[in-house]
Formats: sequence, C-alpha cells, structure tokens
Amino acid sequence: MSFLPSFGPTSFDIEIGKHNLTLCIELTATTTPPDGTYTMSVGEAGAQGCGSATMHNVATLTLDQNGDITGSRFTGRFGNRGWLSMTGSFETDGTGGGDINDDSNPTGTNGIWAAGGTGEPFPKKHEHKHGHHA
Repeated sequence: MSFLPSFGPTSFDIEIGKHNLTLCIELTATTTPPDGTYTMSVGEAGAQGCGSATMHNVATLTLDQNGDITGSRFTGRFGNRGWLSMTGSFETDGTGGGDINDDSNPTGTNGIWAAGGTGEPFPKKHEHKHGHHA
C-alpha cells in the first residue's frame, strides 16, 4: 500500500455549529514520492467548479497509508473560519469525511466534513415534528 499521490480538487462540505459551508479542497503531497505529508488548500468554486477554484493553503495534514488523518496543523484562515483540528480519512475514490472543529463561539465548536461524492455529504438528520401527531 502506498500514500495518496494527491486529492482533489473536489467539493468540501462542512457543517459546523449552525453553518453549512460549501468549498473546494485539494491535498498536494509535499514530497515526491509522497511520504504522507500534504498541504491542504481550500477555496470557493470558480465558474468551472472546483477545477477553477482559487485555492488558499490552510493546513499541513499527515495521512497514513490508509488515508487516515494522523495529524493536522492549521496555519491559515479561510473566510472567517479559524479551524483548529481535523480528523477522518481521504479515500482513493476521491471521497472523504470526518470531524472538524474551529475557534468560533463557543470555542472548540465541533462539526463534520465531507469531500467529493454526489453533493449529498451529510446523512439526513431525523427531525421530530412537535405538535402534529397522526
């Protein structure tokens, strides 16, 4: 098994606090051949989607050979988000998902992220409807 050569650019959806962010993500290996250290860039989709996004370096991620995040060091902000840490995995099929937290109020708000896929990144939450019983 070997390290991912790269990941993306592809969709990057984040649900954190009461916010839903739709961005693009790209991981670029910092060495050739890849040793598991990647520069993570995010940006807003351009006219041709994520392929034409203007990307901003926000973190260094360390992945194991299964694509699981073993370390994250955020070095930049994007928009008003100051992400603190990220866990989860990136798959060879161009998808991924996990947890993310940032420095919004309240501090250390936890959220979830999903990359790639069909545009339906999050499982639908079961909602209880109050006051209407059948």
